[in-house]
Amino acid sequence: MHGYEAIANALEREGVEHMFAVAAEDNMELLVELNVNKRVGIISARKECGAAGMADGYSRATGRPGVCTVTLGPGLTNTATSLTTARLHQSPVICITTELSVLDRMGFKGGLDQRRFAEITAGKYIAVRHGETLAEDIRLAFHHVRSGAGPVVLAVPAEIMGGELDMEWEYSPATTMAPTPQRSRPDPEMIARAADILRASERPLILAGRGAFESGAEEEIRALAQRTGALLATTLLARGYLVDHPFNVGTAGGYASESVHSLLAECDCVVAVGCSLNLRTTELGLLFAEAQIIHIDRDPKRIGKITPVSLGIVGDARASLGALNAELERQCFTSKGGFWHDEVKANIAAARPTQTAYAESPDTIDPRQLVAEMDKILPKERIVAMDAGHFQMFVANTVSVPDPSHLLSTLDFGSVGMGLFQGIGAAIGRPDRHVVVFTGDGGFMMTLEELDTAVRKRIPMTVVIMNDNAFGVEVHMLRAQGKPVDVALYDNPDFASVARAFGAVGLTVRNLNDLQAVATKVGRGDRPVVVDAKVNPGVVHEVLLELLTGNLGHAGEDK
Repeated sequence: MHGYEAIANALEREGVEHMFAVAAEDNMELLVELNVNKRVGIISARKECGAAGMADGYSRATGRPGVCTVTLGPGLTNTATSLTTARLHQSPVICITTELSVLDRMGFKGGLDQRRFAEITAGKYIAVRHGETLAEDIRLAFHHVRSGAGPVVLAVPAEIMGGELDMEWEYSPATTMAPTPQRSRPDPEMIARAADILRASERPLILAGRGAFESGAEEEIRALAQRTGALLATTLLARGYLVDHPFNVGTAGGYASESVHSLLAECDCVVAVGCSLNLRTTELGLLFAEAQIIHIDRDPKRIGKITPVSLGIVGDARASLGALNAELERQCFTSKGGFWHDEVKANIAAARPTQTAYAESPDTIDPRQLVAEMDKILPKERIVAMDAGHFQMFVANTVSVPDPSHLLSTLDFGSVGMGLFQGIGAAIGRPDRHVVVFTGDGGFMMTLEELDTAVRKRIPMTVVIMNDNAFGVEVHMLRAQGKPVDVALYDNPDFASVARAFGAVGLTVRNLNDLQAVATKVGRGDRPVVVDAKVNPGVVHEVLLELLTGNLGHAGEDK
């Protein structure tokens, strides 16, 4: 058996259904073996950053390992931004590449310390040591990503990949050897201290992040809120969580309305669970400056890393909140009322966006109107992939998702252009959901080659290009500084025509009437629909306005 045949067998045994790839002489036999003999779908990307980004999007949408393969050297370096983004999100991504022998490393495709490169970007590098350790090393890679440790680069020496193995091949999947995951339990002493803080609080807030959702802590959050009279709020990446709760104010931080912001500022205690408390959520720490913060996270390195906290609890979100509820019950704690009053409930309901007046322009559409209408047009069972840029701010607090698992964001690393990659990967992994990618004209121009991949794979996704012919954030920042903006302005091609040239459906939107044509195409057919939305460049999002006046920190996301 050849090495590539053994690797294909291992991937099949691990349940891999799709391989995101750019073929080269060192991995092409593996791809053929997977496609012909193992029936693993090969998603041939146009560039390595696309393949790795698609694997990341696939893993985020499905919760399963996303696997990609690229050639060594320059192929691997092309994955840098995608792998770094995956690492910061702790996505279970495995990138398979090859290694040259010591004698060849300064030759063709040599000259790169792959281990050092991979450890900086992906975070983990596993080099197959020998044919006899191939099974063990593959198993180690899958165990690593399934344990929540983030992506890994698995490097197979070229002589092992293409050579004959000199032993009997046997492979036991990592899933059969891994212990049943256990919820990490909190320290009872820390729980008792948290209960003391809550007992003294009169206006508590429960701030839920993506970790709370992934832990399945909804029942525990509802119970704690009822017991303490707490407001509920979420981070950006937990959008769609607990949306039916009457005391859920929505996304905390810069995306909150003025009235909600006032309520959040009144809080004297914040129970932050499964989130990183980044500067966007806390508004540089100023939003909760007077509050005692209890930070719950299973990763001790995340507690208090960005925002100072009063008490840190290391533990699973659901288990920790369950223990906190039990401790308060043991102490016979009864709520002081907190925020649970009809007046507060009415204020929260009134604060929900109801904008009807938009900026008018003869040739462009107000971005606020665009996203509001797209939210109506898109199928309800959707996955939203948000690229990075000024436009993202309009999308973030307007376009709804069924729950947080249906929202993908590229702001882990702040990279512009990752949205299309992640959206394609999500669409491959979840064909039962309609995937929509919101991107800017700058991001689309950086990655449009992968539109061809979506067309070839006949993916009926939607790509909305919020086109202001500029790098919008930079334009507004330069203008605020009284400097010329020419360096951030661009003359774009007709994106609808470009999309049609690729074989996609291409539509142009300049006004509300143009959106009627979009409504007839989205979610129908077997091709991507690309919407070139000419947005009014003069409309600046409130979050950016506050950023320009120095009231907020660097734009980012909170899990």
